[in-house]
Amino acid sequence: MDPELKALRQLKRRIGVKRSDKAYWSIYVTTKQGKSVRVADAIAQAYLDDQTNARATASGRASDALTAGSTRCVPACRRRDSAVQYKEQHKIIAPAAYS
Repeated sequence: MDPELKALRQLKRRIGVKRSDKAYWSIYVTTKQGKSVRVADAIAQAYLDDQTNARATASGRASDALTAGSTRCVPACRRRDSAVQYKEQHKIIAPAAYS
């Protein structure tokens, strides 16, 4: 049997996760050599790293979408601004209408 697969199967039998309240989880691991705390800490850190990466990816996608949307709006905003300036210069509308 593959040593990595064997180790994962042993870990699966020795690990537990339970919700201690609405905001926190408890991870517990039982080992024979006293490595339980290090293994549980490593699992918790891997989870936190995964969550951080997922949030960063989602944030990047949202930022890209906002940037793309604002880039599409710039030409229309410039046209409208030019139209307002033209109307103000030619006294078609009063500047106070935009206050």
